[in-house]
Amino acid sequence: MWRRAIAATMVAGVAIGCNGKRNTPATDTTAASAPAAPKAAQTDFTSGGPYIFVSNEDGNNVTVISAKTDSVVATLEPGQRPRGLRVSPDGKLLIVAVSGSPKAGPGVDDKTLPPADRTKDGIALIDLSTGQKVANLPGGLDPEAFAISSDGKTIYVSNEDGGTLTLIDVDTRQIVGTVPIGSEPEGVQIHPDNKVLYATNEGSGTVSVLDLKTKKIVATVPTGKRPRGIAFTPDGTKAYITNEVGGTVTIVDAKKHKVLKNLTIPGEGAKPMGTAMAPDGEHLYVTTGRGGTAVVIDTKNDSVGTPFLVGKRPWGIAVSADGKRVYTANGPSNDISVIDASTNTVTGHIPGGKSPWGIAISKERAERAGGSAAAAAGSLVPRSLTLSREILARERCCLRMLRALVREVARVVRRADDGAHDSECARDQCHAFSAALTHRVAWRSCDRTARRSGDTRPASSSCARSRGAPPDTPRAPSSSSRAR
Repeated sequence: MWRRAIAATMVAGVAIGCNGKRNTPATDTTAASAPAAPKAAQTDFTSGGPYIFVSNEDGNNVTVISAKTDSVVATLEPGQRPRGLRVSPDGKLLIVAVSGSPKAGPGVDDKTLPPADRTKDGIALIDLSTGQKVANLPGGLDPEAFAISSDGKTIYVSNEDGGTLTLIDVDTRQIVGTVPIGSEPEGVQIHPDNKVLYATNEGSGTVSVLDLKTKKIVATVPTGKRPRGIAFTPDGTKAYITNEVGGTVTIVDAKKHKVLKNLTIPGEGAKPMGTAMAPDGEHLYVTTGRGGTAVVIDTKNDSVGTPFLVGKRPWGIAVSADGKRVYTANGPSNDISVIDASTNTVTGHIPGGKSPWGIAISKERAERAGGSAAAAAGSLVPRSLTLSREILARERCCLRMLRALVREVARVVRRADDGAHDSECARDQCHAFSAALTHRVAWRSCDRTARRSGDTRPASSSCARSRGAPPDTPRAPSSSSRAR
């Protein structure tokens, strides 16, 4: 009878230990079928991505869109009347120009508008690891657009009401300079050589060229009526200036700061506004505002393509890093158009906030697990190593179970009371069998773990050194030695 107990115990133990199954209480299937809790709003935008940030001028917020899914993932709160926005060079901050000036279109008499709230003027800094606003820097009167130095330390802000450029030190968060330029400055862009900056002046119909070293205006370039956006070719040889009221794009020699030519933008009601240069520098995308279209300028020969519909009064525009998609912010329809750059056709619309204005796209960065450095490091562990650890843990559990079985076998044997010689022989063989089985299982565990982790060396080169060569599996007690 004790032999049956031994056999039953070992069979049950091996089935439980090596298969990793345990007897567990019955689960409540009602609770398991309950609906999942709603997903929390995303707050970290420093990993994953890329993300598309869209300022909503009348909504006083910024819509965050995942470029991978073209879906809204969050809404950020920078302050009142957000317009120009950019991601800092290190990807840690979203920088947004906010303003307390009332909204007004071209030709509107300022005397008919409510007074401005200057406490709302500034440059908002949003920490992209938390989605929270961490500062509102002083930015002059009615900040509208800005540029960031390549090292991320200085912000150059155009102040539409003030007629100035305000220079802000990001580290100290203080204004370090104010430069008078033309009337109603708008667009701001730093030349690729990082030596000069271009700023459009809507009221003056000019572009001011600022030397970034001396902080002095070194040239003034005439443009069309009401210049808005600026785009440089990647090599810095040319600059393209959109002229809203003039319906043209002025091309400037960006080395000599001289006008090369003016391009007329086709289409009924076309008012050139936003600009976005393709990553290869061969195509410039321009929105036409009330024209409801976008056009593509071939920068090699400066020819203008056929306008294509994108949405209601498109303003801000941006191109994905791979150049495959273009996004436009459409104010009156409160949405963002997604455009296939290979065909210049709209493939979808993403709902935005109230009166989308500007667009900025972050760079794609490595995913971080759990938001911590340790978790991030853990996410870099090869999957094969993770599986090997899981396998090793399972095998160790199995080994512990078999050792417990050996102890149980010994206990049962000790309780045997027949005292016969053949019973003692069977008992001795059972002890030897159990011990050898335990040793062999341990060796096989090491061997299997090495193979599953990609170690193709013979078991004798790794496992055998640490555990000893596998013993020959002993034969089970023969029938001639069994107690009758």
